[in-house]
Amino acid sequence: MMARFFREVDVLPDGRQLEGGLYRRERDDDLTGDSVFRRDGRWHFTSELSSSLMGYNDIRLLEISESVALKVLEEVFGAGTELHAPMVVDGDHGSTTT
Repeated sequence: MMARFFREVDVLPDGRQLEGGLYRRERDDDLTGDSVFRRDGRWHFTSELSSSLMGYNDIRLLEISESVALKVLEEVFGAGTELHAPMVVDGDHGSTTT
């Protein structure tokens, strides 16, 4: 399976959308491959993607293409070649989009 990418989207009361974090799913139906790209320029494990896709949290996600994900990395995070970089598994396994 090719990786799938998602962008966090917040809808404001006036209907405008604010785009947030960038998420990556490497394996279908297996959260062990889920990660979020953080401002430190690395992919970190996250359980938020799986929870969101199952409707268990308030994070709204929009699936995006690999080319759009690459554009987000370049324009928002100032990174370009990290789209398929290895995931960092850190101690808390939580995630934020900061």
